[in-house]
Amino acid sequence: VSHAQEKLVRKSLDVILFNRDDNIGASEGALTWITADETVPLGHGSKRELAERVFQQTASLLDRT
Repeated sequence: VSHAQEKLVRKSLDVILFNRDDNIGASEGALTWITADETVPLGHGSKRELAERVFQQTASLLDRT
């Protein structure tokens, strides 16, 4: 997670998702949503479930701006 936080700052991103290497290529995984203000574990689930959580977080972020 710390590497993702550093990358967020270095690349001046609004948000970055942390995905463990062992999740790549798997049917399920876990994600962490990282912004300058918060780190939110999105939990474990199928790629579809995680995509829905990412969309929810994105909508929430857009509502705040």
